Amino acid sequence: MFRTGLLARTSAAASLARTQQRRSLACGCLYVRGLPLDMTKDRLKSLFEEYGPIYDTHMMTNRPGDRFSIGFVRYYDGELPATVEKVAMLPPPPTEEIERVRGFCQNAIDAWAGRTLDNYIVDAQYSSRNNPDHIQFQARMQMRRESDPEWASQRQSRTAQGNNRSGGESGGSYSDGYKNGFRDGMAEAKRA
Repeated sequence: MFRTGLLARTSAAASLARTQQRRSLACGCLYVRGLPLDMTKDRLKSLFEEYGPIYDTHMMTNRPGDRFSIGFVRYYDGELPATVEKVAMLPPPPTEEIERVRGFCQNAIDAWAGRTLDNYIVDAQYSSRNNPDHIQFQARMQMRRESDPEWASQRQSRTAQGNNRSGGESGGSYSDGYKNGFRDGMAEAKRA
């Protein structure tokens, strides 16, 4: 019993240390719905940049029959390095930076609550990907794709297979793709 308790504590401590090494630039992501159908990334950025510095914006692709567009706005705080390698290796963000980003996000949410834009009612809220180190995760993924093209092509083919399966013709589903991706990620983590 002592051995398993000690093992659990050391693995939890190692996991916490790895997590703290990976956390870096403070960022927060907003999910913005109810945007006009002709909205662009640049226009979305210009609408939301008055509330804080924006790292990037993303617009979902409109499908036929959509009544409005959906976009994402990612705020950040701190010094943004020039290279992807430096972004991936930043130290943990200070609590003050995380709180400032939360303030940027909350100000934008409050300002856009029920506001209309071109006869569309816009609503902004926190995104489900609202973790403080998402920018570094994307930078590490880009570095991995560049340094290991074989891994990148395998990952891309798995994604394409998952998309084909989720179409319903071959019997797969979104949850199957999620489970397979989780299983593959755990296997990669054990090998590393």
